[in-house]
Amino acid sequence: MPCTTVAAPDPQNGHAGYAIRVHYSAPAAKDVGIGIGIQPIQAVAERPNAPHVDGTRRCEFAQWVRMSGLFADDPRARLLAAAALDEPARLTILDALALTAPYKPWPRGMPTSVNPLLVVVGVSPGNSPRVKGEAFLPNYIPTFATAAPGFWYPDQAHYWEKVRLLSKEIVRIWDPALLEAECLSLTGHLNLGVGMFGSASRDAIELPVVRWVSSVLFKQLQPRIVIGLGLTGLLLGAQGGSIREAWNEGGLAVDWRRPDMMDAGGYRYRRWLANRKDGEPIEIVIWPNHPSRAPFGGAGAPGSRWHDAVVAAKPWITQRVS
Repeated sequence: MPCTTVAAPDPQNGHAGYAIRVHYSAPAAKDVGIGIGIQPIQAVAERPNAPHVDGTRRCEFAQWVRMSGLFADDPRARLLAAAALDEPARLTILDALALTAPYKPWPRGMPTSVNPLLVVVGVSPGNSPRVKGEAFLPNYIPTFATAAPGFWYPDQAHYWEKVRLLSKEIVRIWDPALLEAECLSLTGHLNLGVGMFGSASRDAIELPVVRWVSSVLFKQLQPRIVIGLGLTGLLLGAQGGSIREAWNEGGLAVDWRRPDMMDAGGYRYRRWLANRKDGEPIEIVIWPNHPSRAPFGGAGAPGSRWHDAVVAAKPWITQRVS
């Protein structure tokens, strides 16, 4: 059976330390990497504890390449594919994600599944921790067919409540029958920095993190929709040139000067169309304002100004993804 072996960087040591062997259904299928689109029909995994004499560990990973349905437009196909991954395949994906992450193994305050349809991008984790307890959860390792616990963090500003509502409305574009937990299992949230800032300021943004966010969306998480919260002035303003440049350097490049704009319900939305590394389309939408700022302050339950804004934008977003 045709097979290929390549060297891949060791996520702990940063050098070529893994030997990855995947058996393919066609001799020409030689690309190795998450999201490439190759379908392996046989693979085995082995992860020894002790290194070889040359100082490198060698592994044969299962299903390194894109799994059938893992990045499909059908939400239930994504969920089923993620749930079906065995432990070696999950470790492979998590290792690949950790390898590129600017903070290991995954940045704090950024809950996500490994294959979200929707990714929300904010400025920073914010500075409104719950009344009692830590400001962050113990870890934010990406999940498989399960809603990341971070979406349920009870912050005082109701931020995560609003993100959950946004997730339900937008992910149900593909399937109105999805449960809330299923919608959140297909949602991710990334930030352009990891510091706890009380406002969406330029100081909160880390350019290496901006590049990574763009890159991980472009090559690995592969959503269909990205929604930016609190980014209008920072990203599109006169002082946002370095942020726009860093984003485009990450791979998910757009012409920030030419958004498609819509006014609805008294709000202005901006949208750009881009392509993921696999060539599939991705829609980038910048929200009118941050969820904690006027007119969106307070709770985000149905009937709130936040809910009204989500409902107003949904038909416009649907035009591009349905």
